[in-house]
Amino acid sequence: MKWLVLFLTLATFMSGSALGQTPRRALDTGTIEDLKGQTKIFVSSTPRDQSLAKKVSATIQKKLPGITLVNSMSEAEIWIRVYTLNSYWTDRTPPDLNRAPRLGEDGQTMPGDGRTRMGSEQVMSLHGFVTVIQRPEPPKLVIYFSKKGGTKSSMADKFANEFVRAYQKATAGP
Repeated sequence: MKWLVLFLTLATFMSGSALGQTPRRALDTGTIEDLKGQTKIFVSSTPRDQSLAKKVSATIQKKLPGITLVNSMSEAEIWIRVYTLNSYWTDRTPPDLNRAPRLGEDGQTMPGDGRTRMGSEQVMSLHGFVTVIQRPEPPKLVIYFSKKGGTKSSMADKFANEFVRAYQKATAGP
């Protein structure tokens, strides 16, 4: 019982509010009209999903030639973040215990798993966020994309095309 009281006392003392820290604000929600006039875009993803960021960037650059892709968040007016959850590979070949894994023409091999990966990577869910950064105002979330199923490539295309349609709608004339 003494340990519980001591733990609760320390937990309360060490909490952010006890140390004078202000709690983090929730992200404000905006509308696609907030995209109007914004031309500098930063696209990011988790290290595992860098191919998604490249695919989204390429689609945006191809379909929206008037925008600029920037290399850092500090330069951006729009931040696009895309990532997958629970992705998995299809068409796995069974492990061959008589030879070491190798990289073949038919796919990629993950180190140490004994399986040559073939086919397309399927995605259980892809999430994308489009946030408008209007300094000094707080950022606004204007698009949240969440889809299940499909390949990484097809899901990245769907997300990028949804952003392109929203951007074109927001920047269309009166």
